[in-house]
Amino acid sequence: MNLREFCRLPDFPTAVLTTYNIDPLFFERVVLYDLAAGGATRIFVLADAEQALPMITSAQGQLVALGRRYRLIPVRMKGSFHPKVCVRIGRDLALVASGSHNLTRSGWLGRSSQGGGGGNRESTVAWRIVPGTPSAAELYANLRELTGLLEVAADRDEFSACLRSTWLELSRDAVLPSDPIWGVFGTQSSIASVLEQRWKGRNFERLRIITGSTDRHAAMIRWAWKTFGISEAVVDVDQAFCSFDPGELAGLPLNLKIRTYDGQPRTHLKAALFESPQGSAAVVGSANCSGSAWLRTAAEGGNIESVVIYDKCDLSDFAELFRSDQGEASEWEDVPLVPQPVEKMNVAQQFRLRQLQLRRSAGELTAVLESPPPDGARVFAVVQSGRVALNSTGLSNVWRGPQPDIIDIPETLFGHVELDLGGSVELTNITWVDDLDRLAEAAGRRLPFHAVGRLSSMMISAEYKRLLDDLHLLSEMLLFKPAEFPDNPGSVSKKEKSTDVVKPPMPVTAADVIRSLAKLSSHHIGGSLASGQVGAVSLTGIMQILFGADLDTTEIDPTEAEHRKSIEEQDREHGEQQAPEDPLPPKAAEVGPTAAQRKRLFQQLKLFVDRFSAPSFAQTCSARQLQQAAAYPLAVAQFAARGPWVSHDDRSQLAEIVRRACEILFYRTQPETDVKTGDHRVRPPLVQEVRDRYAAEGRASDFDQIVGDGTLWLVVMGSLAMMGANSETRFARNLALCEVARFDLLSTTAVPEHLAPLVNRLWQDSALDVTEKVKRLVNAFEALERYAESRFDEWSLKSVSLARAGDWLWRPKVGFGQIIDLKESGKAMVHLRKRAESLPVVLSFYVNLRDISAHDERLAALVAACYE
Repeated sequence: MNLREFCRLPDFPTAVLTTYNIDPLFFERVVLYDLAAGGATRIFVLADAEQALPMITSAQGQLVALGRRYRLIPVRMKGSFHPKVCVRIGRDLALVASGSHNLTRSGWLGRSSQGGGGGNRESTVAWRIVPGTPSAAELYANLRELTGLLEVAADRDEFSACLRSTWLELSRDAVLPSDPIWGVFGTQSSIASVLEQRWKGRNFERLRIITGSTDRHAAMIRWAWKTFGISEAVVDVDQAFCSFDPGELAGLPLNLKIRTYDGQPRTHLKAALFESPQGSAAVVGSANCSGSAWLRTAAEGGNIESVVIYDKCDLSDFAELFRSDQGEASEWEDVPLVPQPVEKMNVAQQFRLRQLQLRRSAGELTAVLESPPPDGARVFAVVQSGRVALNSTGLSNVWRGPQPDIIDIPETLFGHVELDLGGSVELTNITWVDDLDRLAEAAGRRLPFHAVGRLSSMMISAEYKRLLDDLHLLSEMLLFKPAEFPDNPGSVSKKEKSTDVVKPPMPVTAADVIRSLAKLSSHHIGGSLASGQVGAVSLTGIMQILFGADLDTTEIDPTEAEHRKSIEEQDREHGEQQAPEDPLPPKAAEVGPTAAQRKRLFQQLKLFVDRFSAPSFAQTCSARQLQQAAAYPLAVAQFAARGPWVSHDDRSQLAEIVRRACEILFYRTQPETDVKTGDHRVRPPLVQEVRDRYAAEGRASDFDQIVGDGTLWLVVMGSLAMMGANSETRFARNLALCEVARFDLLSTTAVPEHLAPLVNRLWQDSALDVTEKVKRLVNAFEALERYAESRFDEWSLKSVSLARAGDWLWRPKVGFGQIIDLKESGKAMVHLRKRAESLPVVLSFYVNLRDISAHDERLAALVAACYE
């Protein structure tokens, strides 16, 4: 099959590839390009460490996507990590390709004959899997087998979280087929041990093998004779890769024949046919003719392999795998076998570096060593010209320090670790840096975040229907799929977390950030983004849409040079094609959303905010999910207000949705009674509620690094500041803006210098100086509250004139409320902001700011300042 076409099949956002060898430049310039064309945004490559690491190191300086658009996880083991699998997972379908192909040019672009194009002779079997089938359970089980092979706990956590975010999680408890068709072997059972049970009682006369290589002992053939009684074995293999030792074959209890190939092209496929008149069977996949591949598990020094098992087969279906042009097989004694020298064991480097991971949003670099350094050793990481000291996280082989001074370049970053042992300095191997924030951004692109930005576009009504469908899907993911928004992809697991919290470069309060942003020079805010600033704050999903996709300057097409057309090709295509005709403009009646579509958008937003406030969301959401979900209604409101969705009359409705979302997030204190236990509690603002849950789980620093980086804070303030408000709603808008500005949890790890370019980016369309406005409003409301507190007892004794709907009330500890509807006997329905609900109250318990202002000039001036 054509693996490039397989990878380009559309709408499969998750991809898992396993390989023994890898050509990283070929992968980035061809395979990654094809996967991206098929919609892949979350990509894992598992490769044999001994084979992959030297290839990666030799390509240093030429790789641009490693650790940024895909994860490569080296697998170390006694034997070899040898499976060749490509799994693609879509929304409701999966594709699997299993065979003999490595992630190299010759393996991936394989051929079956001399005239079949470039590459090796390879064999690959592909099939599709739908949910709810035994095959789905089989796929899930095999991927879990691979998870257990990953040495670093954080890698296992990340890979598991990826699986949980797909429909395959539903197959966790499904019943496996009694005789799986495809499997990953060597973790718990070898291929041989499985077949012994599966084919128990069967006998075969001949074993016919085509293989990429052999071992010295013919161990697999001896096993087939002992287990299934074969009397003849025929092995087809390239002469150069036939490693049988004549001395080891002398005592074979069966007739062995060998057909040697000329190696043009190289035969790399692997298939074993067990032939019998009573019924034949076959095994096709990655397993060569060796004891390591067939007989031993990884714990016993064997390989990890992936094969497809045919319990019954028609031998004619496999005829094309064998080369008839290479003559007849010969008795092994007549074949010029040359014993291969036993490879010498490489001397292991004293200190090896397994992993370097950078989390720009937290300003952290983490190094995972293969073994702990000696007591008293000083540990440093070196990336580019930056050298930083690392501190132990509590685990002896996991060390962490501040982000080095890095200049952003298109190429993947590489680094190493230095160990100062007192009298000497030891250097580890060089490895690449996994850029966790860039990986998270790439993974997030598989969700339809783009639909939010498209709200401001002018389209025909049919396209708006698809747009609303995408928004509905996105809102469901934001509310109910925490696995889609992992907090720290690739970070160490909970047990590996550092006990020493790394402080941000400049920890500040919300008030400090406002002052700092206002002081930063206008040329700094308005100028182009310096490379050091790009990525200083993690921009994913909604944030990427709001702050502008062009901020990610390193997000380039790694395959541009590979696929650039020649001048001759362009000229030829230009001559073959006619000039395109101008497209016909759509009919005027079809342009813009219909009234029903506008109504649906508002209904979706209101429903989202209601479900967003439910206790179940606070109990399960991840911090990054909360960040994205909080920004969602605000972003939708911003882009909808710029486009054809909102009439002048609808703006107040949109503003109310924004204020309602802010109320839930930042300043509600809602009493609640458990219907089962009768217990009473007060639900804090949603951000505080989730942060308290994280603190109870010992993960408060994770929450602060994500939600407290300042991006959500800017989005909320920007949404409120730019939301048009008439004189009747301006006080409510400004009060919400003030409350958010003072909410410190949104800025615990914010660095004003990092936020300054984003301020300009978010508010570039506004002539309003938002930071100055926020400063003035905070001062105005604080002055109003202080004055009202000092005079409340005096004012409450005065008679209240006729109240009106819309009047603002105030009371100590309760704060502000607004009259919604007047009732009899001095009562009214009032919306109490701190409780985020409307309740009937007695008006005499509050002071009416409009009424008192008529008799108090200072109060009138303070209230007027809050309406500015």
